[in-house]
Amino acid sequence: MKFDISEYLDELRPLVNIDCGTYNITGIERVTQLVQQKFENIGWQVRRYGCGKAGPGLVISNQVNNDPIDLLILGHVDTSYSEGTAFRRPMSIAGEFAYGPGVADSKAGLVNLLYALRCTDPSDLAELSIAILICPDKHVSSRYSHTMLNKLAKRAKRCMVLDTGTMGGCLINGRRGMARYQVDFTGQSAHAAKVGKRKCSAISEMGQWVVKLEQLAQQWPNIDVNVGYVAGGEKTNQVAEHCQMKFELRFTSNHYYQQLDQQLRQWSQSPSVEQMHIVLDRKAYKPAFNNASNQSFCEELEQAAESLGQATKWRSGDKSSNANLVAAHGLACVDGLGAVGQNLNSPEECIAIERVLPRIQLLRAFIKHLANAEVPEQEAETA
Repeated sequence: MKFDISEYLDELRPLVNIDCGTYNITGIERVTQLVQQKFENIGWQVRRYGCGKAGPGLVISNQVNNDPIDLLILGHVDTSYSEGTAFRRPMSIAGEFAYGPGVADSKAGLVNLLYALRCTDPSDLAELSIAILICPDKHVSSRYSHTMLNKLAKRAKRCMVLDTGTMGGCLINGRRGMARYQVDFTGQSAHAAKVGKRKCSAISEMGQWVVKLEQLAQQWPNIDVNVGYVAGGEKTNQVAEHCQMKFELRFTSNHYYQQLDQQLRQWSQSPSVEQMHIVLDRKAYKPAFNNASNQSFCEELEQAAESLGQATKWRSGDKSSNANLVAAHGLACVDGLGAVGQNLNSPEECIAIERVLPRIQLLRAFIKHLANAEVPEQEAETA
């Protein structure tokens, strides 16, 4: 395939140089419009779907009647950067890397896909019904786009995700699950000098939860907990009536997580003092994505890579992605097929320029392989 890295970087730059953090509607709209135009220019059908305050998303397909979907591809346009970041740190080139907010996660992944589709034989594309979902809210667990994601996943046979590939060259065949909670404690206010040891302090109750959560993380296998936010109380001589905490759990076993979730709900119903009121609210959830049902799909990707002389290495990702959501439908899924990069969500976020073409070639070869491969029906069944 004919490839000019300068032209590639020129096409990527306008996407990177737009602030489009989650909920930045103006930026999300601008980037979404650019992506929409690019896919329409290669003859693909694009329709928008609303994601509330997260802005617009895109469903892109190559066939009018794309049911069932042979291949579902997931990408996103939002970043985790605040407004003004793109102005202060526009895309730049230094040595072998291209830097910029969202360049790896995952604007380069979208451009890689465009390049792969542009140079894929039309006869191969005609053999596949492909749907591409572009979300505007991946960095808040696809809170508003998950309805469309689930709808497409139920119709799909297989899925690949354009999240960032690792610098070590690994692709992702599993990811840890994530659950985010908010807990509100309501006790009874009183003067600290008058209640003694009978106080009903929201802060004291919250503190017990922190200790118990840390203990749970030690007791349960492969579960991590992080209490990232606490707030409450007004004065040192006043018993705190209200307190709030927020924490996240990371886990590899959905079975163990369900048991742990039940434990948390039991805690919320049995405070240390009768007058205490506790409200537990799960704000976000992504089940663990494991590689148990992915073996044959991974082998197909290995065959495509082998046809290019590329080695294939696998790992399980620590962070969750939209792969977790589609895998919950029993869908065979491969993640990490975006650009190869590092230092995500930091001022050092970058992609490896020399790895751009090999990754585009892999996407192209993988699509060609799937177009000529028979899809095992059992892979589309719900686990």
